[in-house]
Amino acid sequence: MGDLWIDFNNKAAYTDYYRELDLNEATARVSYVQDGVTYKIQTPWNGNYHTDVNVEMNHWPAEVTNLSECHLPLFDLIASLVDLGTRTARIQYNKKGWVVHPITNVWGYTSPGEYASWGMHTVLQYKEVNEALLRTPNSGGSQLLGLADFPGQGSAFVGILDAFWDSKGLVSPEKYRESCAPTVLLARMPKRAYVAGETFRAKMEIYHYGQYPLKRGKLKWELKDEQGTAITSGSISTPAVPCATLDSLGVITIPLQDITKAQKLTLHTTLDGKYHNEWDIWAYPEVQETASGDFVYARTYNAEVKQALAQGKNVLLVPEQLKGRKTKFASHFWNSIMLNWDPMIVGTLIDSDHPAFSNFPTDSYADWQWWDILNYAAAMELDEFRNVTPVIQTVDAYEHNHKLGIAFEARVDKGSLFVLNVDIDKDAATRPAMRQLLYSVRKYVASDAFRPAVSIQPYQLDALFDNTVKQDKGTSENAAVKQLLNQ
Repeated sequence: MGDLWIDFNNKAAYTDYYRELDLNEATARVSYVQDGVTYKIQTPWNGNYHTDVNVEMNHWPAEVTNLSECHLPLFDLIASLVDLGTRTARIQYNKKGWVVHPITNVWGYTSPGEYASWGMHTVLQYKEVNEALLRTPNSGGSQLLGLADFPGQGSAFVGILDAFWDSKGLVSPEKYRESCAPTVLLARMPKRAYVAGETFRAKMEIYHYGQYPLKRGKLKWELKDEQGTAITSGSISTPAVPCATLDSLGVITIPLQDITKAQKLTLHTTLDGKYHNEWDIWAYPEVQETASGDFVYARTYNAEVKQALAQGKNVLLVPEQLKGRKTKFASHFWNSIMLNWDPMIVGTLIDSDHPAFSNFPTDSYADWQWWDILNYAAAMELDEFRNVTPVIQTVDAYEHNHKLGIAFEARVDKGSLFVLNVDIDKDAATRPAMRQLLYSVRKYVASDAFRPAVSIQPYQLDALFDNTVKQDKGTSENAAVKQLLNQ
């Protein structure tokens, strides 16, 4: 508590301290979470009020210490939040009334806290975790901490439902129950990314803890493209399935022969018209021609790259030595301060409409084709590139809040530059999605569509690739973590 020291084992001193604190502040403002005396401009926790419990705790002693009037600033704060809270309820939840989230301040902040919701990425991770557990024989069941956003502990907006247990529009109850219910169709597959000529195999199983046994039946399956057109289909005769079991249903085998373009495919399965589940895979052409065009392909930022840019050439830079914060496909299910492991990131934002992805189908979030790409990449700090929006952006946790980019483009000097900060060499033969991404980016840089909209100065690029400067790795040794954990 600031620069004061109180013996909290001394009840009389403890009570006197609270009385003094409330008396000193009640005439002006509400007590906040880390209240006390400070001589710093940047106060602990930014001087915010944390409404999950801390603001209330600071006013609990008011009545028992005969200082009822010290509640008045709290009442004034609540009244001041109504108008802005009404607007937040309408915008965020399409609800009447008003709302305040766990963080507010003297300016009436009522919006959700500092963590973004990477909804669809969370949904696909929940589906995978649920099914991995159900594929495990003799598992003892599962317990989810919660499916809704939790507006506390720095805010954890990772739920598939909002804080009112209403839908965010991410997944319907029926769709979610395809992977979390008493009876679930399951698929064991070795990978999600394939090339033409390979054979897709899925071992089909069923998790059945329903009330009654299942009779002999038929499992129907279809492999569809993104337009919903069935490419191929088939069926498997299934055995009777007793209750409380994990049982095998058969194997689906699909040769991927006629793959002439990169595409996402979906395997749909239905058992007796009652139970359904589906899984996405990605298929890419086996051989890609080298993208031709007048551009420079570089693996190191050096004098040759600078000269090419000065001469007005297009440059694709894929650094051989990655610089920046190592990334991962999986993001934090909870807020990354409470569950404190590297990398301290909360998601990936992809400019899916960018022409660099013309030959690499993707959504704005990282789906399973991004698995090995993100696990073999690094995010560079682009704070000084104020006008640059990364094509592939890693979203930092709020205690650092750096602009992090895996890929970006800009005009530099007289030329144009595209940077893809991904390891393309390690295990390249087994990473078809990475090879396809590189092909798509190369084809874009070689085309007339490569016209970056913003400019950066050569000295900024020099600073970015200066090997004597170490970028923040987002480690846990920082003030925000210590404050949140009361260290």
